[in-house]
Amino acid sequence: LAELSESIAKFGVLCPISIKPHPEIENEYMINHGHRRFRAAQTAGLNLIPAFLDNNINEVGQFLENIQREDLTPLDIANWLSHAKETQGLKSNELAAMLSKSSTWVSRHLSIMDASEDIQNALKQGLITSVESAVSLSKASKDHPEAVAKFIEDSKDGDVTQKAVREFIKSLNNSDDLSADTNASNDDFESSDDNFDDDGFDDDLDSDTNV
Repeated sequence: LAELSESIAKFGVLCPISIKPHPEIENEYMINHGHRRFRAAQTAGLNLIPAFLDNNINEVGQFLENIQREDLTPLDIANWLSHAKETQGLKSNELAAMLSKSSTWVSRHLSIMDASEDIQNALKQGLITSVESAVSLSKASKDHPEAVAKFIEDSKDGDVTQKAVREFIKSLNNSDDLSADTNASNDDFESSDDNFDDDGFDDDLDSDTNV
């Protein structure tokens, strides 16, 4: 948004935003698409920007326009999908059909609604820009919440890239595998100890055996 605001401050809003009359407030308008350009123009100090009137666009069309024209975050998309499900009583597969998206695309976005606060904040701040990264970190957070929180904190100087997330998840998996191997070795060692008494001899040996 900061980069767009700088561009608008220099060149203005080159592509008009779409608006429609407010259904309840006279002489007021609602934005169909162009929310990001509108916010960036406000940040740039502009009081007037180009717009065109479109009375025919519906909520789904508005959302599709925003996906195509705006740099929506995965959380923005997830919030709209969740709102559509609740207000319109739609199932995930029905939403997918309406939007010409796959059911996987819808379910992945909806799943991040349950992500931890650290992940949701990173999405809001634009640190995480990929839904795949958000989903992967959300899954990892269930078993490693502190590690995921630290990973996000350490990434605040730059974007949380998909490559960085994949390497982080791989390191967690390797750590889990190492821990599992260590526990298995300890169990084997303890099991072998059970065959010996306090003086270190195998209980199964005949006590009368001459040594």
